[in-house]
Amino acid sequence: MTQPEVREVETARAGDRAVSRCPHCGTAVEGPVDVYCCAGCEMAAAIIRDAGLDRYYAEREALPPRPEPLERGWEAVPVETDADGTAHVRLMVEGLRCASCVWVTENVLATSPGVEEATVSYATGRATLRWDPSTTSLPGSSARRARRIGPF
Repeated sequence: MTQPEVREVETARAGDRAVSRCPHCGTAVEGPVDVYCCAGCEMAAAIIRDAGLDRYYAEREALPPRPEPLERGWEAVPVETDADGTAHVRLMVEGLRCASCVWVTENVLATSPGVEEATVSYATGRATLRWDPSTTSLPGSSARRARRIGPF
């Protein structure tokens, strides 16, 4: 069984950078060859490949639609509250490309007012954020800071 074709970029360029595509969803990624944009696309491609459905990539006529942002935005994200009153949430972080991305994301989130803990996993592409809801909210400064550094 084969993986989706990885191709050399011929002429697609954005400024001086080559623009490649995720072989599963078609999202633009940086670099000279196509790579998966996120762990979700890599996993979906593996499931398709392992099921013997490689022809999906050859036969599809259009790229799959990307999920649309929630209409209610950050207010729609399910937040859990711990026994001590601390709120926490797990978020999917797209676009983590290296340990530096993880470090920057963790530190920007961790230094947000009211945030008690921020951890980001490169392996899973998830961030866990804990905060004191009496001093901040997810739709507040934490979300604004998160949107400035990357796609959540």
